[in-house]
Order: sequence, then structure tokens, then C-alpha cells
Amino acid sequence: MKTLFLHARSTIPVSLPLDDISRLPQPVGVIASVQFLDRLQDFAAQVKGIPAGQVLGCKTGPAQEIAERVSCFLFIGSGKFHPLGVAISTGKPVFCYDPSVGAITRIEDKDIEAHKARQRGALLNFLKASKVGVLVSTKPGQARMAQALAFKRACKDKEVSVFVFDTLDREYLDNFTFIESWVNTACPRMPETFGKGMVSIDDVLNACPQYSIKDLQ
Repeated sequence: MKTLFLHARSTIPVSLPLDDISRLPQPVGVIASVQFLDRLQDFAAQVKGIPAGQVLGCKTGPAQEIAERVSCFLFIGSGKFHPLGVAISTGKPVFCYDPSVGAITRIEDKDIEAHKARQRGALLNFLKASKVGVLVSTKPGQARMAQALAFKRACKDKEVSVFVFDTLDREYLDNFTFIESWVNTACPRMPETFGKGMVSIDDVLNACPQYSIKDLQ
């Protein structure tokens, strides 16, 4: 199926609270969701910061590229999902300005610790499981079938089944009651919405060298 991606730009007027922003640790790296990306240079100029680019919850490369040059990041957009990824990947303080609310918030240590605790719980659940389901997306950019099959071969101590999906929801997974742990090969942040029963394949490979797939792909 052919897919057309359109960038939706926000028309919400953005007036950064400069008095509050002036109290942020300098220099500031400025990042944004795609809705505000066309105004990134203007935001950076207002705070005399360094424009980095667009970030996603699972792709924070633009922020990582300038992390050593800044003391903190300012995210323009809504929600915690994307800026939390920046805080985790860079280790820098991340402040958020949501134009629809008009207030600055911060990604707090408790947010990061909750993420890490969920990761540890999901990983322990996988290690204890004897029957594992590996999830493979058919979406462009997320289809990692070769990796999933290599991982299945590496899991010699577990019974592994591979599940292919386009759109995934919790109810779909609940149909397979024999699966004790789900291993996600699609968006690495997806497990956060599914609870401790799902772990990212990247987390497993980083923490458990016995499941290395380097020689199996």
C-alpha cells in the first residue's frame, strides 16, 4: 500500500514567556515537534539558543548532536512523550513549552525513573518467560522481520512465536493468553503504552548478550 505523509503545521500563535525562559541554564538547545518545526529558527532566536531540529519519542538524534554544546533543552510542542526521550538519551534537563497551554514545565527525575523502572520490569518479565511473542510491524521504516527471525534463533531457551501486524492494539495481544512476554521490534517506545508485558528488542539486546543476533542476521 502506498503511503503519503503530510506535515501538519500548527497555526497557534506562539509567544514564548521570555522572562521565564531567561532563567533557564544557558546555552539552550531548542527542539520541536513537527507541528512547530517551521518556526524553530524563530524560537531559537527569541531565546538566543541553538536550533537542533525535530525530535520524536524514539528518534532524538538532532538533540544528541548538540547535547555537549548546551546546558539544557527547550521543547516546543505538547505532551511528555517526545521530550522524555530527549531527557533519557542526552541526560540533560529538558523544559517544555506547550503553546496550547502557555506554560513551561520540566521533565522531572521521577518521570525518567518511572520509565527506567518500567524498562527493568519488562526485561525481568522477559527473562522469566518461557513463551515469547515477537512483534513485527509492516509499516515503512519499522518492518524488521530479519531481525525478528534472527532473534528467534538466538532465543534457544525460549519458545518464540513471531506475530506480524499493521495496526496494533492491546485487545489483539490479549487473545494470545499463552504468551508470557512480548518483544517489540517496531517503535522502541511503544512498550510504554502496553505495560510490563512488553519489552523493546533493543533493551533485550543491550542488556542480555546471550541473545546477541550479530552472527545470525
